[in-house]
Amino acid sequence: IKGSAEGRATKLCYVENRASTLISPIDGMLEQRCEPGETVAAGDLAGLVWPMDDPSRPPVEVRHAVDGVVLARRARPMLLAGDAICHSGRPITDEDFMSIATERGA
Repeated sequence: IKGSAEGRATKLCYVENRASTLISPIDGMLEQRCEPGETVAAGDLAGLVWPMDDPSRPPVEVRHAVDGVVLARRARPMLLAGDAICHSGRPITDEDFMSIATERGA
């Protein structure tokens, strides 16, 4: 391999609670509206779930509950009520990480 490796700093994110994981409220097909690495705010649209049982019904909006960065999102569009749509976390510093680890006894 020619050349040199590119150095990158690790970006730490903290998932505070279950609100960081968005869950589908209905069965349907997901239309994603966020990308991994994207910074989002509470209330931003994460996706639309289109009901498959009645095409005349409008889609259900799923919105981010917390501010953060999208860490992962669902790859498959078909989902059942209760399936995860995406996960987000709050960016933290090394100092924040150490503080959290100390609080939890790690």
